[in-house]
Amino acid sequence: MNDNNSCKLTMLTRRLENMTQEYGQPDLPVPFLNGDEPGKLKLPLSERHEDVDYLTKEQCIQYFNGYSIHLIPPRISS
Repeated sequence: MNDNNSCKLTMLTRRLENMTQEYGQPDLPVPFLNGDEPGKLKLPLSERHEDVDYLTKEQCIQYFNGYSIHLIPPRISS
């Protein structure tokens, strides 16, 4: 699996884990940890899980950074 697909798969998994509304209800934007919403940073809003497939690698990385998701654990200095 290439990096782009891995990124999208991880983003999709996180999105599905965080879905709390019943089918048919509109999703509400989930703000980043600093309070900004993805739309404020000109990132496409995701209304369906299929939307993740259309994110670029850069957009996916911006989402990860906004939600403080690290694919590679940070190194701990001694």
